[in-house]
Amino acid sequence: MKPKKIIHRQWSPVICPGCREVIKENEDLSKVEYVRTKRKTDVLFHTACIDNVWGTGYKSKQTEENGDGENL
Repeated sequence: MKPKKIIHRQWSPVICPGCREVIKENEDLSKVEYVRTKRKTDVLFHTACIDNVWGTGYKSKQTEENGDGENL
């Protein structure tokens, strides 16, 4: 499911757990990641906030291509 549909059907504002900023439906959603947990919880967060959310040290392909951050 696309992040725009997820954001649209939420009753309350969608907040990025990494930076605590509101993710709006009219925002550039190409920089927003969507994860559905095994408990059916929808988690949306900014791609730049992935380390703050999961703390794995994982860098997205987009970050590697842009030359930002460390290479794995």
